[in-house]
Amino acid sequence: MNRNRLLTCLLAISLLLTSFSAGFVSACPEINILTYNGFEYEVETDYDDDYNVYQYICIINYTGNDKNVEIPSEIDGLPVKAVGSMAFIDNKNITSVTVPASVATVDSNAFEGCTNLSEINLPSTLTFIGWDILLDTAYAAENYEDGVLYAGQYLISSDSSTIGESVTVKEGTTLIATGAFFNSTVKSLTLPDSLKIINSNAFSTCCSLTSVTIPEGVENIEYGAFYSCSSLKEVSLPSTLKTIGSNCFADCTSLTSLDVPESVTDLPDGMLFGCSAVTAFEIKDTVTSIGSSVFDGTGIKSLHIPASVNYIMSIYNCPELETITVDSNNKWYFAENNVLFEKSFIDGSIGIIRIPCNKDLESYVVPDNVKTISYGALTGNTTLKNLTLGKNISAVYDFDAPCLENIYVHPENTTYSSADGVLLSNNGTTLEFYPMGKTCAQYTVPSDVKALNSLCFIDNPYLTELTIPDTVKELNHTVVEACENLTTINMSPCEASFFWPFLFCEKLTTVNFSGTVEELKQMNIELYHEENKEGIYAYCSDGIVELEAPDYEYEYELGDVNMDQKLNIRDATAIQKHLAKISALSEEAFFFADYNMDGKVSIQDATDIQKWLAWL
Repeated sequence: MNRNRLLTCLLAISLLLTSFSAGFVSACPEINILTYNGFEYEVETDYDDDYNVYQYICIINYTGNDKNVEIPSEIDGLPVKAVGSMAFIDNKNITSVTVPASVATVDSNAFEGCTNLSEINLPSTLTFIGWDILLDTAYAAENYEDGVLYAGQYLISSDSSTIGESVTVKEGTTLIATGAFFNSTVKSLTLPDSLKIINSNAFSTCCSLTSVTIPEGVENIEYGAFYSCSSLKEVSLPSTLKTIGSNCFADCTSLTSLDVPESVTDLPDGMLFGCSAVTAFEIKDTVTSIGSSVFDGTGIKSLHIPASVNYIMSIYNCPELETITVDSNNKWYFAENNVLFEKSFIDGSIGIIRIPCNKDLESYVVPDNVKTISYGALTGNTTLKNLTLGKNISAVYDFDAPCLENIYVHPENTTYSSADGVLLSNNGTTLEFYPMGKTCAQYTVPSDVKALNSLCFIDNPYLTELTIPDTVKELNHTVVEACENLTTINMSPCEASFFWPFLFCEKLTTVNFSGTVEELKQMNIELYHEENKEGIYAYCSDGIVELEAPDYEYEYELGDVNMDQKLNIRDATAIQKHLAKISALSEEAFFFADYNMDGKVSIQDATDIQKWLAWL
């Protein structure tokens, strides 16, 4: 799938936020910042493991004058459980800080720039330490050991300029903090038996690391801990492990296998995303859930779903996957001819989770008892050419099969119909989807069609000319996207519900418009995109219009940190490098890096970008 389609959504969101920001600000509730003995704090609400609501205090700033600061363990009867990001940043007055045992989280850069802070007392209760909490402090200047900074039982960070290729984390260390070895040159790593937790991105982009053994006793390895360790070939996980964070081993392109212990019941989103060298994986019979994009981009050829699995988000973009089997005792999933089905726990209806890439399945007829085709069911399928929808199917969330040439529909289906292999609504008035692999160079929308659905023409490399007749009165959102060889669109005046109905068609140069120049302007659409290097000409009934770039700039969007007009993993990495002080963001890039729009740039922004990419 061409991931540029993501920008369709982001462009709209960004413009809306720009146009109506004042309204949004006034509509948002004000953050209630409270004070206590020089501490500014917020009351946060969360849920425990049993989904019971509880409240706690997060310290967000210190305005007091004490040099020796003791953070209180509770305020107004509520426990202080967190020290927020940058809570003490650049405080030149404090020389020591004591964090109470009630605190579980010290967030990124909490004490950064406290140049006189020489003593830090952290409790044994911490489960999360953010990026560089002691950056540019007197404590850090005095306490690095062989390029590694410890604070009591916690490994805080490393210095890429002094750390060696071989690192032995000292015994007694229980937690490795977020981003502690981010982008480090370490090749050999020895972890102590005392270790319990590896926080997010702790070893991400350690491109020289070739193997790692996680010792017995480790219970949590968090989000992206070994993300993009491109040389990592071998990983040994302990039997004590309870949770693996999403994208933990994503883009470890040299990794050939991963043995997840039976103690892990949830396979997280993007766990093996992009691990192309992994060709086999065993789902243990203790696993209960499989997240999104767990196997996306791997070389896995077969999967067996045990009886224990009761939730599968998707089996997404597995181009080598040919065989799927399910334990006969599984209550929610079953397989027939290697196609994975699910039973709805709500109404018992049947849905398709995955149609694998099997040369024997060039044509597939969806059984009549199937009601839905789930998101990701076809994504990356390079063998399917013909798909026939059964008579009871009412919702299809995925047609992303690049070789799919024809979509047919059972004549008794009340939701869909088809004409010449193109999917239409049951009454034929809406064009739902034009297959990606359909090889016609020219296509004319049927005259009965009145509306074109969003993304109904997408990623088709064969289509060069599209004719939209005057019977079409409505373009729903972006209807044509990333049709790389499309040069010409013939169309008439109609209603367009989006500024850019045609996007990322880099060879599009000609729009033959049956209406007048004024009618084209009244449609209030933009056809230009920077990929159309020569521009686009609209030939109207009373003149020729060269469609140029709009006055406003929209080429850089929220999350496009490196401003290359693409949202990809490089943007998340740019944020991580900024936080790790490897490189600095410009003022403009800083604006785009605030992906979650909370007014600051933090690891959460990088995390949210990576989660979004994993979801695609």
